[in-house]
Amino acid sequence: MTPGPGRPRNADKDLAIKQATCQLLAQHGYAELTIEQIARTAKVSKPAIYRRWNHLGLLVYDAVFADFYMEAPAQTGRLQSDLQVFITNVYEQMNQPVALAAMLGLAEHFQRDGELQKRVFAQWLLPVLHILQSIFERAVKSGELPR
Repeated sequence: MTPGPGRPRNADKDLAIKQATCQLLAQHGYAELTIEQIARTAKVSKPAIYRRWNHLGLLVYDAVFADFYMEAPAQTGRLQSDLQVFITNVYEQMNQPVALAAMLGLAEHFQRDGELQKRVFAQWLLPVLHILQSIFERAVKSGELPR
């Protein structure tokens, strides 16, 4: 959600909410996670959370995945090695207990939530596709793949 008129958002509250979300997600899993628990743990009100995120799915996505950093791996000179390095990096980020718990819960939201779909596409899938494109383009330039 974009901030409206009024006081600027408190970045410390944003961070506290995201940290509480990750902590509770790791401890209890997605099925047991509630906005009320997050608010209590972050020491904020439920409306403070709802002003930032429309629902639990968007909050979980932002808390767990929005800051994942995707970058093209250093060139190894071989397509297979470049792909292996990149896929290993993605796997290591996604194979964390909090990420795994979030993915299971978000799968349900993803099917019916257009805003979540847009965020996942823009913040995660599109960067992954761009990186893969650059890896394949390097392989074409080096002659490892045909044009």
